[in-house]
Amino acid sequence: MGQSERGALPRLVLPNLLWSMSEPIPQSISDLIDATSDYALALGEKADLKQLEVEFPGRSLDVHFSTWDRPSDTDGWIETKKVIAIRFDHNPSYAAILLELHKATHACLSRSDKHFFEGLELLSEGEAGAAPAPAYCLCLGS
Repeated sequence: MGQSERGALPRLVLPNLLWSMSEPIPQSISDLIDATSDYALALGEKADLKQLEVEFPGRSLDVHFSTWDRPSDTDGWIETKKVIAIRFDHNPSYAAILLELHKATHACLSRSDKHFFEGLELLSEGEAGAAPAPAYCLCLGS
């Protein structure tokens, strides 16, 4: 689907959502919504669940992120860049995107120092390359 066939892409997706990619994987979108609410309450905050209902203006996106590993045979850290291709047959809600992203990244991010979700940021064409879908950077904090 070309840019003209979808709405304007948001520069940021869920930048204010309180969530950790190390949380257990929810089984459904409604479980994810409940879990984000519980997570925010545990931090003494109130979750803005309306943002999870927003519909993404396309059916696909590629999410770029990096993990840092320290092999036992070296003193340095090695960056591993990853891309998660998220595809739907309809325009998904932000909650549906977050659930698929959580499923795809949980194994590698649950043990990472940087596992706090800080949103998705639209990458420029230069950063994304010739991607067939809009490319976003997964912003993570520690």
